[in-house]
Amino acid sequence: MLSRQHTYATKEELAVLNGKVDVLLSLQHTYAIKAELADAVYQLTWLMAGFAVASIGAIVRYL
Repeated sequence: MLSRQHTYATKEELAVLNGKVDVLLSLQHTYAIKAELADAVYQLTWLMAGFAVASIGAIVRYL
């Protein structure tokens, strides 16, 4: 009978485990994957290139 008692989790143990799972699931959304990082770098590269072209155009126009 004693061994059978230890095979089942108590309600308190299940609540603790559910809380840990919720924390892990919330942390999962805070990290970026490689594709998301590559997309962000690609967008920033073109943004900087556009800013450089606009800046050079403004300087040439001013001169």
